[in-house]
Amino acid sequence: MSHNFRSAGSYYVSKAGRADGPATPDDPRPALTGQEEGQDIVLGTGVYQWPTSFNYNRLGYGNGSLRADGRVVVLGDGHSRYQGLAGGGVRLTGLRFEQFAGFQFRDGPWCSQCEFEVLPAFAGSPNSGITSAVFEDCVFRNVHFSNDQTAGLTYGQGGNLGDATFTRCLFFNCTFTSPARYLTQCYFDPTTRGWGGTPGTTFSYPSGATGNNVDPAADPAQGYGLRLDAQPAGLASPQGLSVPPLFNALGYNDFSVQPGSPHLAAGIGPRQYRQAATYLLHGPAAGQPVGADNADFRRLADGQAVALLPAAPAFTTAGGALVLDLGSAAGATGTGRLRTGAIAHAAGLPREISYIQTLSGSNFNTSYPSDTTAPEVTQPEVFNNNVPDASGFEPGAAGRNPNRLSYRLRWSTLPTAPDPTADAGWALGGAWVECEWNARPLYNPQNNVGNGCPDFDPATARPVICTWYQLEVVLTNAYYH
Repeated sequence: MSHNFRSAGSYYVSKAGRADGPATPDDPRPALTGQEEGQDIVLGTGVYQWPTSFNYNRLGYGNGSLRADGRVVVLGDGHSRYQGLAGGGVRLTGLRFEQFAGFQFRDGPWCSQCEFEVLPAFAGSPNSGITSAVFEDCVFRNVHFSNDQTAGLTYGQGGNLGDATFTRCLFFNCTFTSPARYLTQCYFDPTTRGWGGTPGTTFSYPSGATGNNVDPAADPAQGYGLRLDAQPAGLASPQGLSVPPLFNALGYNDFSVQPGSPHLAAGIGPRQYRQAATYLLHGPAAGQPVGADNADFRRLADGQAVALLPAAPAFTTAGGALVLDLGSAAGATGTGRLRTGAIAHAAGLPREISYIQTLSGSNFNTSYPSDTTAPEVTQPEVFNNNVPDASGFEPGAAGRNPNRLSYRLRWSTLPTAPDPTADAGWALGGAWVECEWNARPLYNPQNNVGNGCPDFDPATARPVICTWYQLEVVLTNAYYH
């Protein structure tokens, strides 16, 4: 394929795009400029600024879409409550919104698989308005929904929760100042004040809150929990639960759940965050090499340890980060590979790997690249200081659009663990498949090209089905897009 976008659309954006490009897959733009109303906009992997990168006033009333193609993070200005988002039937899919002081879900957007996070300093008072919005498989943190008609907003822009629908959503430290139309198969953490049921005399249609999980640690006496109709807050939801959710690593923004989570059978929470096993890597003491003897790579659910093979060249730790040990030679460049041992995935019959994510703080904002022809290897551009990208494409090659965070993967269907230091026992022998972080691992079996590569073909993609797998992470200190 001639480009590296996976989604079909009519307007393409990439961090490596040209300002005067035609916004096509082969020649995207770096921001939303000059797009027409109603277009289906595809956003390539990267960090974008809202509204600097988004002419959001042009996104309303057109029934178009904004869709993430890879990991897309959108940053707010950090101080404006009720900051306007797309409306008018526009669909937002797969976007993560951070550093916002509040949101304005105006005129009915449809949001799917998105994450909305308000800075904690603004969580204590109304910060987000809403009108006729639909949310599916979304996550909300510190969002204080209100009917506020202030802040210079015209009537109808402030929001009316009675016309909002939430399905399979997660709420953390959120507040509803009036009842939502529907709350279905959602989770409310102990610091959330939810409100569902009949909105009252303003609306004539039925509404309700069904099949939800209200965390048992919530204190209804303090207003936490879920209100039904005009009743006080409580832990009950019709046809619902009030049990611990068993998240894997919530403190790391990992919303997947453990195998025994009650959310699985009840269908609660976002579908993209279903059953998974979360592993965390704890590095050795500062200045010590990373290897099997002193690194800690454990599954959170049961503390099971997985060995790390000695890295070559060695990694050391500095300030909690993994650093390539390239010696003291000025201008030294290099690439290091860190491999795990065999990781147990399924007992008995093989099953699909549905999602693999990184919980790192990787900075992939390639709007600040070094020069490909003469990269500054001893002191890379500060905004590219940890981009895990070792692309071999020539400057300007379309395969660079957009960059993807990737890792290497191989797997086995044997009932017992194959030797992680040998090729025998692994499905592809000595071959590794490059896959994309924060996505379902897929590959083309005809050439073993994974979805972390620009020439991956979605039309012939297959999932990875296995009993064991092994990961390899590649780091380099030459950064350019």
